[in-house]
Amino acid sequence: MLADHKESIKKNVQFILSHFSGQGHRFPRAITTLKSKDPVYINNEEEILQHFIESDFKECKINGYPFFGKEERDMDKLSPSLLFIDIDLSLCSVCKYPKRKLDYILNLTLNKIEKETHGIPTVIWTGYSYHICLPVRMLFNPNDKEKHSLEFVTPSKEFIPHANQDLTTEFIRFAAKYFTTNSHQKDSIQNNNYNSISTKSCFITVPETINTKNSFKAEIVQKWDGKVTNIKTIAPYFLDNIMQRKSEYITKDKK
Repeated sequence: MLADHKESIKKNVQFILSHFSGQGHRFPRAITTLKSKDPVYINNEEEILQHFIESDFKECKINGYPFFGKEERDMDKLSPSLLFIDIDLSLCSVCKYPKRKLDYILNLTLNKIEKETHGIPTVIWTGYSYHICLPVRMLFNPNDKEKHSLEFVTPSKEFIPHANQDLTTEFIRFAAKYFTTNSHQKDSIQNNNYNSISTKSCFITVPETINTKNSFKAEIVQKWDGKVTNIKTIAPYFLDNIMQRKSEYITKDKK
């Protein structure tokens, strides 16, 4: 029975890792488990499975971005390659039917992603939240073979002073807010998770591992269609957002 479960977890780990094939580097990468608590940096699939087994497959998560180093300059090696959105039941704490409301939010989000980017992301239900994961790239010319980093799209030195984090982290947060915005609302869903997510904390729950909050075994609701999505359509909105913050910063500085 344990051998069967181990094999099933192995396949799910491989499925999650398949989302990172366009990143150039699969490893080193951070994982977390109930036993480890803090991030552990691993170098191959076998190490992931060993840590998961040692934790009895509890609270097993894999970071959506590789680890290059702890210095600020190491962030320059990253560019947007995975959109990660975490919507959880805390959004619906005052709702009569929290799960039903959360499902409604999920459907709005997936519809907006598909409408604006034609992307079909993976969706994992953890028992408390939905993890939405979509491999992306940013191509501005159909003949381009390489994705562009945000630094290539616009001079990074001009915008970084007005960003709270590296530009890739800022983009991940912006995209999460953008896609969870109802077209009939002025503001995106108020979710503090968006403000805390970063390339260092983009942890995806592995399907069939256990959420210890409610002993729920995470499950796949929808599988990524295997196509890396071009997200150039929302890049201008992100840059407008940074420009607005720059303008506000300059105005504030003049007072």
